[in-house]
Amino acid sequence: MKYAKKGLFHALALVWLASGCLAPAPQQFFNRAYVCNALGGDSAGSGIKGSIHYLTPDQVTQGYSGVRDFLDRGTKPEIDFYMGRLYNPTRPFAEGFKLNTGEIVQDKDGNDLIEYFAFHLTSRIRLPIGYADRFVQFALITDDGARLIIHRRNADGTTTRVTNVNNDGDHPTKMACGTAPVKVSAFEELEIEVDYYQGPRYHIALNMLWREWTSSGFNPNDAYCGASGNSVFWDSTTTPSTAQPAWTNLMTRWSVIPAEVFIPEPGNPCQ
Repeated sequence: MKYAKKGLFHALALVWLASGCLAPAPQQFFNRAYVCNALGGDSAGSGIKGSIHYLTPDQVTQGYSGVRDFLDRGTKPEIDFYMGRLYNPTRPFAEGFKLNTGEIVQDKDGNDLIEYFAFHLTSRIRLPIGYADRFVQFALITDDGARLIIHRRNADGTTTRVTNVNNDGDHPTKMACGTAPVKVSAFEELEIEVDYYQGPRYHIALNMLWREWTSSGFNPNDAYCGASGNSVFWDSTTTPSTAQPAWTNLMTRWSVIPAEVFIPEPGNPCQ
């Protein structure tokens, strides 16, 4: 795996730390390797942060059953990944990920990392000031599997991690919808996690949508919840991928969650 060079100053800093002459500095101070706008797309921003985990060829032949296998068993390079929003229509994926140093992220054997990897992504969602609190339904459209985990705050001050959308497993582009409403606010941050994996090449898709969960006669079972197929929502044979009628119809009820609601961490190198 190729990483960003830390340079002479980093080496001196470690010596000073060992001697007790220098207080510990934030992680970003040491120029940890990172990837901005990790999956490309048409939206700038960096409010979603993640790590990558990949399986070795030997692990792939042993079989796997979902995103948890990748996160628990995979190799985790010391690289931070940043994204503005999750809007990545189905498309071929062979270009890999470009580090801040200009190099392509590779596995330990020097192969470009384009398959059998997973992201563990985290962020906090907050509506812009002036927007009223509301309940929403989330959805994921992915190839391959993904899960959305919500941090639910309990009355006693504790937090419970709840899987709100489950789209796990090997499959072509597929839409999965949340089964319970989630409150979003302009004054309270909502912590989320998105676990996603890309199995065998060649297609990739990772999209996060929402719509308002109204209190009057709301039906959470949208006509496209559960719809599956690499040509259902986008035509991936074109560059860029072009929207199919199903996507156009979906956007009359849903929207891609905008980058503005994902809150970047302090010291984010991609801002």
